[in-house]
Amino acid sequence: VTRDGVLICLHDATLERTTNVEELFPDRVSTANIEGKERRAWVANDFTLAEIKTLDAGSWFNRKFAGEKIPTFDEAVALIRGKAGVFPELKVPELYAGRKVDFEKLVAEALDRNGLRGPKADPNTPVILQTFSRQTARNLAQMRIGVPVVLLMEYGQRLESHEQVKAWKGIVQGFGPAKRIVQENAE
Repeated sequence: VTRDGVLICLHDATLERTTNVEELFPDRVSTANIEGKERRAWVANDFTLAEIKTLDAGSWFNRKFAGEKIPTFDEAVALIRGKAGVFPELKVPELYAGRKVDFEKLVAEALDRNGLRGPKADPNTPVILQTFSRQTARNLAQMRIGVPVVLLMEYGQRLESHEQVKAWKGIVQGFGPAKRIVQENAE
């Protein structure tokens, strides 16, 4: 989420790994708790959409992608509408909670704006939300988000019993276990 409340499509919670943010905004680094670790970073939420649109998000991967821009959620939906589904990961919602951003509400509004939930949802552009955050999964269920939610599970976050799995009924519609969990439990 940008500082001005726009959902963007970015794998990382911060901008430094995949953009030239350090070059363009060297003094805008902040200290944030990212995935349980306090560190210095260029957090996307510290920048407006206009500022984020000045960043080169392609050169880090390959020179032939130089100048690529970070798309908004709405731009991504417009690009794939009717051709494929959307399977976004709701990235580091805990970061936004600490910044007083109603992350789940922004997600719901984006889905509504794009006609992706409810009785009139576009059947050619299905949506499945995924998150590592158990609290976000609960929040989405409580607000009746209206699209499937998958709880992603890191190694060490196992559900050990049938009762633990059953406790998630009505909250999530699936689980996305880490590859290592699957490998260790393959028969």
